[in-house]
Parts: sequence; structure tokens; C-alpha cells
Amino acid sequence: DWLHLVGQRQAMVYARSNIYNILPTIYGDTGVFATGALLIEEDFDTVIHTASFPIGSYMIGKDHRGVVNTFFREFRLTVRQLVLKFGKQDQNGKPDWSNFSERVKVAWDNGNYETWIEVCHAISPNPEYNPKAANSKNKKFESCYYEKACSDDQKYLRESGYDYFPVLCPRWETTGDDVYGTN
Repeated sequence: DWLHLVGQRQAMVYARSNIYNILPTIYGDTGVFATGALLIEEDFDTVIHTASFPIGSYMIGKDHRGVVNTFFREFRLTVRQLVLKFGKQDQNGKPDWSNFSERVKVAWDNGNYETWIEVCHAISPNPEYNPKAANSKNKKFESCYYEKACSDDQKYLRESGYDYFPVLCPRWETTGDDVYGTN
């Protein structure tokens, strides 16, 4: 009974999410390039939300046991997308610009909402992991989004963390110490 209930709930989560739209891409990347990457994050509306990434847009690293535990990617967002995704609002309902570079603020103020901004996302084991701390910065894996061209090293678009490594990185086969799949 318990297994049946868990299976039903898992099927419901998959049906509500976008995983069935993303999996064919992951299977194709793994079959052609021997490596794929699938990010699974919690989502308020659909329980989980998944994303796949084009080959060449990310880098992965592994631990001493050969398990992938580091993920880094570069991608682009428009100013509008950046503000919608990372912009907190102040009391007046306007974006709080403290996380953004001056370039993003100027583009927004000038109405250049479709200007492309290079963004980086890094997920790695957190050296300050503290299982007793409740905040996201002390979780097992750290996650940081930042503007690639931003000269202020301390300015993150978002700094958070995960209790588990949220990126599935299937690799067809690895040879020796290779991180990426071969064959």
C-alpha cells in the first residue's frame, strides 16, 4: 500500500512538472555527447521545475568517488528577465537595485528591457556547511548567481543553497579520471 501511494504521488509530481518535456533533450545529449545535465528545483506551483542545458554551456566537476558535485554554467538573460527573476521589490513596488550592476539599472531606466546580460550560476559543495543552521547559505551545496561582467565580486544576484546536489548529470561512460562521458 505504501509503495503504491508513493508511486501515485511521484507520478502526480511528474505530471504537474515539465520533466516529460525536458527528458528527451537529456536522453539525446547523453546519447550523442555522452553527457547531459538536468537541474531539478522546487517550485511553488508545480512542486518541481526542471531545466536542461545545451552542451558546451556548462562545466561539471566530481568528488574523489567520481560523483558529480560541482556545476557551473554561463547563460544570457534580458534585462527584463533578470529583473523579474532576481529583482526584489521595495515598499513602493519598484525593483531593489542592490543586487544588480549599474549597467542593468541604466538599461532598465532607459527602457532597454531586451538588452542581453551575461549571467553565471555556480553550484558546489559548501565549505561552510552547517547542518544545524536553518538558513540557505549553510546548506550542503551552495548556489550563486552573478552577472559575469560585474566588477563587484561581492554582488550576487542570488546566493542560496541546497540540501542535495540538484543537478543530475548522466554520463554514458567515463574513462579513468575523466569528468565528462566518453564513447
